[in-house]
Amino acid sequence: MRVFTIPGAEFTNVTYLTDDRLFAAHYLRGRDGLKVWNLGPDDGHLQVIGLVEDAAWRLFRPGAAAAWRRLGLRIGGEVLPIPAGFGQPGVYMNDAGLGQRGVAAAFAPTGGAALDYQVVVAGGRYSTRFHLRDVTETTPFFHAASCFGPCGTFSPDGRLVAMSGGDPAVSVWDVADRREVARLDQTDKVLGLAFVAPDRLAVAAGRTVRLWTLDGRPAVKLGTYRKYARALAVSPDLRLVAVGGRDGLVRVWEVEGGNRLAEYDWGIGSVNALAFAPSGQTAAAAGRTGLVVWDVD
Repeated sequence: MRVFTIPGAEFTNVTYLTDDRLFAAHYLRGRDGLKVWNLGPDDGHLQVIGLVEDAAWRLFRPGAAAAWRRLGLRIGGEVLPIPAGFGQPGVYMNDAGLGQRGVAAAFAPTGGAALDYQVVVAGGRYSTRFHLRDVTETTPFFHAASCFGPCGTFSPDGRLVAMSGGDPAVSVWDVADRREVARLDQTDKVLGLAFVAPDRLAVAAGRTVRLWTLDGRPAVKLGTYRKYARALAVSPDLRLVAVGGRDGLVRVWEVEGGNRLAEYDWGIGSVNALAFAPSGQTAAAAGRTGLVVWDVD
């Protein structure tokens, strides 16, 4: 059942701050905007609040919003503060101030670690350098990959981190031991990553999404899409995975067994991002021509 649609702009990112607060980025008239929607019982009108912009953009990174909630995210007045212990402004949260540390790619669910990356040029070739850090670490973990659109994500328990430079390879590392534990080679460039269990990873590569076990074997193939699949979201109970693609379709799959439970064409064009509410009761899709929120059956 559809809850409501927000038309009139290209929405490039979406995440939930709380069950009744939806945070989205939209592109309109040549510029990006950050806005919060109230999904509570009062109304569904657009509520624009003044956020700390450099920090706010990081909320769209995998794990960031969940980490902020666990660390006591407060939404009040016109400022969205950075909770104590989540890293310093200009270290994890501000692209302009990161310097050699690069751009934030993902956050551990506890908020104690972050994966960031740099795009570097050497010998006329571009590549991605990933760095894994925690709030007290001064010496970075380092991993290099090709550069076609970097992405990363942490496992639900924060023990593992997966990353790809956007090429067909996915590297999975143990956070504590700083060592690679799996390498998952795809047949096309990787556009999305999401853990669906502590030891199982969903990978969107080309027109397919596969669930991989960390022994390097694909466990389940979640269908074939007409165009590239790139948006992934996993329900808080790890039971469902939603997949969106450039064909405008959103499909919801059961993690165990890989059964397709639903398929939606909300008429919002190419799907750029997906998110589940913290309770798992609703989900949102950001598309080229609008944003949709619906009840999860």
